[in-house]
Amino acid sequence: MNKNLMYLTIGAIVLVGLIGSIILQIVRPESLGTFVQQVVIIVGLLISAAGTIYGLGQVNDKIDKVDKQTNGRLEQLQGDRDRAATELAKTREILAAKTGTIPVQHSEEEDASRNA
Repeated sequence: MNKNLMYLTIGAIVLVGLIGSIILQIVRPESLGTFVQQVVIIVGLLISAAGTIYGLGQVNDKIDKVDKQTNGRLEQLQGDRDRAATELAKTREILAAKTGTIPVQHSEEEDASRNA
């Protein structure tokens, strides 16, 4: 969400609250306290929401920065790892067929720890 749009929305609601409180002061001064209290609560909620949205935007910017720094290399490495695992499985099958033994299936964690 655009930060400027958030600030304009909060500003518009504050403006409506101020105009409403002025009109209410003229028309029904006895109910002004309740109205002002509601406006303050709504503005507080909107400011909290704006802070949360701003924080999420900062996190998104950091994620984009990391993605640009890796330049898609992580996906390529994962693809290379998957191809290597497939090739390893085929090699084990060929070896088992030549030697007549049953191939041992290792988990990916065991393979990773052996290769590390």
